Amino acid sequence: MAWVGVLADGSPVAVILSAGRGRLELAAAWVAAGAESLVLADPATVRAATGFEVGAVPLVGHGLPVVFDRRLLELAQVYGGSGDPLHTLAIAPADLERISAPVGWLS
Repeated sequence: MAWVGVLADGSPVAVILSAGRGRLELAAAWVAAGAESLVLADPATVRAATGFEVGAVPLVGHGLPVVFDRRLLELAQVYGGSGDPLHTLAIAPADLERISAPVGWLS
């Protein structure tokens, strides 16, 4: 599982996706976010938007709109950032989706 920071129409958005995808399909995320433009956010932008370094951004509580990968719902648990680079959060994907209140979904 991965957390990816993007800029949708210039505003930061988090994309939470399955590692099974292999890579982020920007076109699909662009459609899911309902944006006219979408680019990957650089590390400085992620830090400014979340207060966390890339690799330590928590899955929840980062304050960004979320695009959620529905493929995650096929898993029993997912693991990701906790806000501390030395710790990982394990969470049921349905709980992650509920807490994240996605603004869009990848199918």
